[in-house]
Amino acid sequence: MRYGQTVGFVRAITDHSVNSYICDFVIAEECRGEKLGTWMLEVLMAHPDLARTNQLLITENAQAFYEPHGFLQHPFTCMKRPFRA
Repeated sequence: MRYGQTVGFVRAITDHSVNSYICDFVIAEECRGEKLGTWMLEVLMAHPDLARTNQLLITENAQAFYEPHGFLQHPFTCMKRPFRA
């Protein structure tokens, strides 16, 4: 929080055994470059519920951010089943 405004948010889902999935990670544009994202990712990855799991995520254009934190390219392709009303 900065001046009463949320400036960053990260959320992960885990099975507490094998995998965790970082599914939401947002930093306000005006706060990018201040290492807030790096700090948030490090805290998240160190959380006891996630630290002992494979940590997965999908990104279109942020590989350079995640690679220094130990994330590697994965050989599988992401698939999606769209919602149908």
